Amino acid sequence: MNLSISNLAWVKKENKSILNFLKKKNINFIEFAPALLKNNHKSYSYANIKKMYSSKSLSLYSMQSLLYNKNNHYLYGTYKNKYNLLNEIQRKIKVAKKLNVKIMVFGSPLIKKNILLKNDYQLWCESVDFFNTIKKILVNTNILFCIEANPKLMGGDYINNTFLALKIIKKIKSKNIKLNLDYGTVIKNNENINKILTKENLKFIGHVHFSIPNLKNIRKYLTYFCKQKKLLKRLGYNKNITVEMLPIKINNTKNIEKILNNLLE
Repeated sequence: MNLSISNLAWVKKENKSILNFLKKKNINFIEFAPALLKNNHKSYSYANIKKMYSSKSLSLYSMQSLLYNKNNHYLYGTYKNKYNLLNEIQRKIKVAKKLNVKIMVFGSPLIKKNILLKNDYQLWCESVDFFNTIKKILVNTNILFCIEANPKLMGGDYINNTFLALKIIKKIKSKNIKLNLDYGTVIKNNENINKILTKENLKFIGHVHFSIPNLKNIRKYLTYFCKQKKLLKRLGYNKNITVEMLPIKINNTKNIEKILNNLLE
């Protein structure tokens, strides 16, 4: 089981200090939002970005915010909306291949708005159709496309809880379609983590986010997350855990150091 940190957690000017700290602590994995990655390294091609991170023994292991700032991309919209969405996902898969990304996290709550007011059965069928299409695209790759449930406060109208996400994944039956277990969703929905973290469900979990609602600073939750890390380890989870949060107003480096040092113990 490995620790990772999302690049949502710091601002551009702190990039060097954060990467140096990660190298010092032998934390070799980073999760990234593509838009932020490019903003932090504007003059770099993806090949040069990969080379630069590799030189620091860092792997751009997982990708999130796949549809950030994308308009008219809706999973439950018109044919054109779905066409736009699938095209953008395919474009991000190409980026993932260039950077040797292992995990793609599909949360994107605004993409899951029910703009045409479809019923639950229609939403279910369209979800299954969409993820079956992704399954076919990824069949000859080692990329895990991890579905993340997002609570309604995030703006989406479907796949709002972890149990529904798991139900869809079990229906799809693909080695490439797994769950991103997002603790922000678990906490906000007051979901029973013991009913999620079962031996039966373990094979469907491809990635984990240690986060809280609204991606606030998780520092006050360190005791809780240390316990959850132990629980995941006891269950046999051996993949990555990403700390996901937004920057605080000052000194994100010290804040991140405190959090990761505690989780490393």
